[in-house]
Amino acid sequence: MTIVRHNVPISELTSFKNQGQVKQVVTFETVSDIQSFLKDAPEYFILGRGSNTVIDPATSMPCFAQVSPAITPATCNKNRLQVSAGTPVNKLMTLLQEFGVSGLEFCAGVPASVGGMIAMNFGCFGHWMADFVEKVRVITETGDDRWISVSELELGYRTSIFHSKKWIIVEAIFNLVADDPVTIKKRSHDFVRTRSEKQPLRDKTFGSIFKNPAGHFAAQLIQSAGYKGYQIGDTQISDRHANFMINKGSATFEEILDILEKIQHDVTAKHQIDLELEVKLIS
Repeated sequence: MTIVRHNVPISELTSFKNQGQVKQVVTFETVSDIQSFLKDAPEYFILGRGSNTVIDPATSMPCFAQVSPAITPATCNKNRLQVSAGTPVNKLMTLLQEFGVSGLEFCAGVPASVGGMIAMNFGCFGHWMADFVEKVRVITETGDDRWISVSELELGYRTSIFHSKKWIIVEAIFNLVADDPVTIKKRSHDFVRTRSEKQPLRDKTFGSIFKNPAGHFAAQLIQSAGYKGYQIGDTQISDRHANFMINKGSATFEEILDILEKIQHDVTAKHQIDLELEVKLIS
């Protein structure tokens, strides 16, 4: 059954939790739900847990679509872990321990879903989703149910085929390695601790604001332009990591845009480098 909600607060949809609401959110609990929806679907945006997305409450987007974590069961066969695209990262860490398979612990602490992590080819600490994905099951815009191999996913730095195709990820299979559950748990906790020491994980925030330009770190460029800790209203550039933005209470989309434009202008003026957004702005 497709769950349909109307006038949904953005605070329930994204990790940044800015002000406002969206007209409609649909959650698919079965593959047939997706296929039925696509037969006469309006324009829609595929949303995971919103950890890399900021939504304008005045957006013209009529519908946001999500995949339920329960759309397919989690299974593991010979270290091949198969999970729903809607599986949140904290649940994924639990599954690694339950099945005794290792490889994806670098994702620990990120408030995202499996589908979103694949779509952006999430990576850190020298690891990338592309290193572990074997294949992904998708429903195409015409309703076709297909498995796509990793070689066809066009996985690159913060990009994939899903940036150009409106395919909905249903589930994925990862090639992992057997390991002791206790060791997996410790490794996951270590990654969370390392991430927490550098990033404002306990705040209302989203993943990196800008992509790292070749040969540079966006955080260093932002800081050198004087924006670390910079604040307009309730929207602030983190004073811990300059490539993170924080909602201090009632941040607005207008405040977000204002800060982003100032940073891009000043970094270009100072370093002759154009910062490219990593966060998705839905306006």
